[in-house]
Amino acid sequence: MRRLIQAMGEDKAIIISTHILEEVDAVCTRAVIIARGRIVADATPDELRRRSPRHGAVRITANANLVPKLEALLKDVPGAAGVETVSKLNGVATLRVLPGDSTDLAVVVGERLRATGLAIDELIVEQGELDDVFRHLTASAH
Repeated sequence: MRRLIQAMGEDKAIIISTHILEEVDAVCTRAVIIARGRIVADATPDELRRRSPRHGAVRITANANLVPKLEALLKDVPGAAGVETVSKLNGVATLRVLPGDSTDLAVVVGERLRATGLAIDELIVEQGELDDVFRHLTASAH
């Protein structure tokens, strides 16, 4: 179905009404969010994703024993809004450095981690979630 919509969409405007934002991401070049009968957003999925409070956040996975050291190291990263522990499971922890006003947050976090020599398993820059943006825009329309 997705391939059919994409093929037809090359030379036609196709309107899809859905709350399944995976579908928006998969087939839409533009998304309009309507709340209480009013348009609250009209943008590409990527433009909407950039409105997410987690867009540009840096997610770090490491040994759970390192959480106190990582939190202390990352709590005052320039350009960050803070750090949170997302999960601890089976000896593995995931932390998130929340974006503030820095456009190079991953670079700053990476440099700080390298300087300490703490071994991490993974560092990922989050792209934001359409679900977060949808909830925020529709909740604030009430």
